[in-house]
Amino acid sequence: MSGHALAARSASTAAGLVAAIAAVAVAVRLAGSTSAARSWLRFEFSRPPATLGETLAVATGNSRLAGAVLLAALLTGLRPTIRPALDLVVGALAGLNATTAGVALAAYGTRLLKAVAAHAPLELAAFAVAGGAYLNARRRPLAGRQLMAAAAACAGLLAGAAVLEAYVQIGAGS
Repeated sequence: MSGHALAARSASTAAGLVAAIAAVAVAVRLAGSTSAARSWLRFEFSRPPATLGETLAVATGNSRLAGAVLLAALLTGLRPTIRPALDLVVGALAGLNATTAGVALAAYGTRLLKAVAAHAPLELAAFAVAGGAYLNARRRPLAGRQLMAAAAACAGLLAGAAVLEAYVQIGAGS
């Protein structure tokens, strides 16, 4: 697979994630469940400490998710017989995260968007790269350099997102 194929799959993954988040948000709003969602989520919107430790904690948490999807991309090429199980795991990860984000968006609207405006696009891009790598690997095993390029892109995007989340919050506390 070429770098262009990975970029295309990553872009379609990002679009799919955004569409899923939006669909969940609309469904929660139409169901009149925004108040219940706020009670369930209980977001405080307080600014976390702007420290290296907080930055590393954020990056580590997000890297686990992207790393799991990249590991699935590697494993589906090495062991094609486990692909159905990996499809289920990767799909569940994407579905659970998109559902949570959609419920949060419905519950908090622009307040949430302000709080995540600086870092969420980079996180979404990283998860889309990991998802795009997985989708490519389902069709044909990725070359080592392709998997490493996807991992490096995810790491760079998630490191940047973690710095922004810890140090540059647009709407925290508002």
